[in-house]
Amino acid sequence: MSEKLLTVEETAARLGISTATVKRRAREGTLDAVKNGRNWVIRAAGLPSPVVPRTPRATGAPSGLVDFNSALRHLRDRDLQRDLWIPDVLRFEDDLNDVSWLTDAAAARIDGLAELDPAVPVPVPKSPIFLRNAVNLSLPDRLAYHAVVLAMAPALDAAVGTQAFAARLGNSRRFLKSDGAYARWKAAVKKKAEEVDGYVVETDVTAYFDCISHTVLMQEVRAVGVPAPLADVLGRMLRTWGVAPGTGLPQGPDASRLLGNFYMKAVDDVMARIPGVSYFRYMDDVRIIAPSRHLAIRALHQFDDECKQRGLVLSTKKTELRTASAALAALQDSALDDAQYEFNHDESSAKSRRTLSDLFRAAINDDGTVNSRRARFSLYRLRALREKSVLSKVLSNLETVSGLGWNVAAYLAPWLTRPRVGDRIADYLEDPERNTADFLSSWLLAAIADEPRSARPRLVNFARSRAFDRSQPSSQRAIAMQVTALGRQSSDLARLKAVVDREYDPGVVRGALVALRRVDRLDRTTADRAKRLPGMERTIQYLRAHDDLPSMLFGGQRAQRLHG
Repeated sequence: MSEKLLTVEETAARLGISTATVKRRAREGTLDAVKNGRNWVIRAAGLPSPVVPRTPRATGAPSGLVDFNSALRHLRDRDLQRDLWIPDVLRFEDDLNDVSWLTDAAAARIDGLAELDPAVPVPVPKSPIFLRNAVNLSLPDRLAYHAVVLAMAPALDAAVGTQAFAARLGNSRRFLKSDGAYARWKAAVKKKAEEVDGYVVETDVTAYFDCISHTVLMQEVRAVGVPAPLADVLGRMLRTWGVAPGTGLPQGPDASRLLGNFYMKAVDDVMARIPGVSYFRYMDDVRIIAPSRHLAIRALHQFDDECKQRGLVLSTKKTELRTASAALAALQDSALDDAQYEFNHDESSAKSRRTLSDLFRAAINDDGTVNSRRARFSLYRLRALREKSVLSKVLSNLETVSGLGWNVAAYLAPWLTRPRVGDRIADYLEDPERNTADFLSSWLLAAIADEPRSARPRLVNFARSRAFDRSQPSSQRAIAMQVTALGRQSSDLARLKAVVDREYDPGVVRGALVALRRVDRLDRTTADRAKRLPGMERTIQYLRAHDDLPSMLFGGQRAQRLHG
């Protein structure tokens, strides 16, 4: 993806200075900036961390124990770039520009002065017929959650042994160590399995994040010395967002990953004490290595017992006992390794393209299932290469790869203006037998909104059916409104204005405002009417200050210059 560029207004908000000062520094060369027409754009990588104005907190308030500067930086640089289940129509830029408001809103939630927002369920396909229990948190809630977990992260991470490789605490710039963690886990398993040359148990936990007990987690959070005010706030958050009463972490945020890794600490400690057994864990994916078959099975039974005491159940389908050689062959996906080697050494070669294309085709099974890891790996790299040899395969199997979401939409983006591609996407969107979850639909509509020339009548008609249907999720309606507006039909534009005038869901009204601005049809009367709802003033100010909109697919890119 391209480097992140900021507008003058965004830079001013980030640095806490005036727009005039930003322009002056750009002219003088003290900011890493380039001229884009009559406007300056500034490279985000060259800026210092944003300074958050601190609003005085009540003495002893829990919000005084957290670092909003670091938490906000982590969200900007990672969570909101990578870990969104559903795209946001402005990539939250309107709210992120008002740092003071955002941190005050998060602090009020931490201190109990404002209610936490309910988590919004997002049905994400885990398979063609089974859904993952994903949720979206509001931006102030997400910042509050991250800040609270960040404050306790050193104590939680220090308590976890070296057997665990996933979601380990990073440095001041990165919340988690992410680069190469999975590879290090595989390398450690490989080294020990070759050394012992015995047996390896492979297992993982069913619906791990959904089954984490709040009671058990909070007892152990307090036991490692986390201050009681912070622990109390975390408990209140989990009760509000739990999948079911007393269980579950919100899936998506890095904060949940760190908590999920910590939750297995007690199990790790027991497994580490078993003589003659080696144990390695990547979140809930576990390998147990032993010199003999009976010792490996006994260790598995111990692991199963420890998990059950914490409300966790092992996946019988994914639990296997193998010889060391067979386990190593299963662990090392040679097809992925070969494809990565060729991509790294000569990514544009015909051989690399062919290997990745073959890998993707092989990931789509005849029974309608998909090897998600191979499909995601290959499609991500084929997108970077703009390799169209699997284009028809993707379009024919949209229901099969629906769980890949962003990867599918991003791969299709270069060819969206082709009539055949638009028709094949419309075939999928219109067919209730194939389009059984909103997850991929949202990303496809976001891609179409990024490329106005791709908004053909059938796609606009589908978007219209979602945009004005009040039974649809707010996020889906907001995205659909962007494509609906691109049809530029006067009746649709009037209906969008009516949404602003008559509806009271801020997410929906915000979507209508952005859609109208997208086609330069946001008049002052409509904008003023929206101000009756919280947060709309920020959105309107943002829209008036920009003559383009951010890409919903690609962070740091501007998708569209606004015009009549």
